[in-house]
Amino acid sequence: MERRLVACQRYVLVARRLRRSIILGPMLFTGVEFALVATGLLAREINAISPGLTESGMTAGLDQRPELADDLIALIPMGRMGLSQNIADGVVWMCGDTASFVTGHVLVIDGGQTIA
Repeated sequence: MERRLVACQRYVLVARRLRRSIILGPMLFTGVEFALVATGLLAREINAISPGLTESGMTAGLDQRPELADDLIALIPMGRMGLSQNIADGVVWMCGDTASFVTGHVLVIDGGQTIA
């Protein structure tokens, strides 16, 4: 069976925080909704991910401050930092056929921290 990579025909934004909103006149938009309206892509497939604390170059310094790392991880119900693969898996899902009817959605990948 031949496998070929196909470019994602959907837009996936990275949201800094799920609770961030944009006020435009009398209407309140999440970042994804604003992007849909502002760019005229309302009928297109555009989504966002909202990653939580993730092992990366930005968090590498936590090795030097284990007490801070422990405090931050204590806020995550799953008891660990996320991996970059966790974020990548969410993006791949949003670009795949199983999410073909999903638009205007923010996928939170934070180990349950948002709902804790």
